[in-house]
Amino acid sequence: MSQPMIDLLWTTAGFFLTLMVLSYILGDNPLFRIASYILVGSAAGYFFTLVIYQVVIQRLIFPLIYALPGGNLVQISLICLSILASIMLLFKLFSGPLSAVGNLPLAYTLGVGAAVMITGTVTGTILAQAQSTINLFGTTGLVEASVVLVGTITTLAYFHFGTRSIPTPQGAKRNPLVEVLAWVGKLFIGVTLGALFAGVYLAALSALVNRLDTLRFVIENVLFKIGPS
Repeated sequence: MSQPMIDLLWTTAGFFLTLMVLSYILGDNPLFRIASYILVGSAAGYFFTLVIYQVVIQRLIFPLIYALPGGNLVQISLICLSILASIMLLFKLFSGPLSAVGNLPLAYTLGVGAAVMITGTVTGTILAQAQSTINLFGTTGLVEASVVLVGTITTLAYFHFGTRSIPTPQGAKRNPLVEVLAWVGKLFIGVTLGALFAGVYLAALSALVNRLDTLRFVIENVLFKIGPS
């Protein structure tokens, strides 16, 4: 099959899939569900293939094959432990006592993941944001840098949930200063979420315009050409 014919088939498939997705405007219907199933199935197949080739083969099979001839006992032991942990995790698919076999590798995975996430949050977000805020005073005007500094402090105060040691009749409350800072931080968070929503809306609108333009192109340059003249 020639390349132009392949391109025509993919263009036609994209045309009909776009119409199936846009049919949700009329409400939930079988065409939209079929398009959703195709999307989910394709994503699941791609993810499964990616895991097999990029994780299992590249990170497990190939290192084991390369380590065996050289007799690298440390690397072989680590690979064997990884295989054992993977097999133990498969027991989580079963109910009953067998499920407990996978608790140890699952706990290890969650612990390592939490440690990496916390480290990344502290070093990559909090410290980086603090350093960027400090650097602004040397690169931008005092007013702009002060606004960023106030926004950073008040936003962090909004997520501070410490309370007084002595409860009040209305319940435990935060320090009044923290309450004021949190209220200001709420304004900054509202502006940020509004800007993010506007960005997402514009991106979705751009995607819609692109799809509509694709439909117009296919109707004018493909369907009319292969139809009766």
